[in-house]
Amino acid sequence: MSVVPAAVEALRTTFYLGRSQEAADLFQNLVITCRLEHPDDGGLLAHLLSGQASLFNATGRYAEAVDPAREALQVFQELYGESFWRVAAAKLVLGEALLASKQIDAAEPLLSEGYASLLSAPGEASANEAMTAAGRIRALYTAQGRSDLAAEWQQR
Repeated sequence: MSVVPAAVEALRTTFYLGRSQEAADLFQNLVITCRLEHPDDGGLLAHLLSGQASLFNATGRYAEAVDPAREALQVFQELYGESFWRVAAAKLVLGEALLASKQIDAAEPLLSEGYASLLSAPGEASANEAMTAAGRIRALYTAQGRSDLAAEWQQR
């Protein structure tokens, strides 16, 4: 029997209780377990990696978010192609990590593409995710003193 469903629930609980290091450790264990127990389930792996990267972004650990975000994007692209909304969301996660890590040239195309794809995707969840991402991107540009780009994202 797989431990992944129980661990995912424990992870949610841990993160929402503000224990981010425990949540990060759980994510790492989930990724390892997934690779061992579900080696053919790329979708599960990509979701876990994307979640791990999102956790790192949410807790300001941007440099640590880059590798899992990059792998998640690659797996989502291989499995579903460019038109799947999770690919767009993964681009935003990676773009946010790169932007905060001051890799602006690499981040900006990912942010723009991901945002535009989410806005055009069907469903309210995609639009909400796009708007949330725009706010995070705006805040990162503001923190970097790039008020011109922050203003541009304010208009989105």
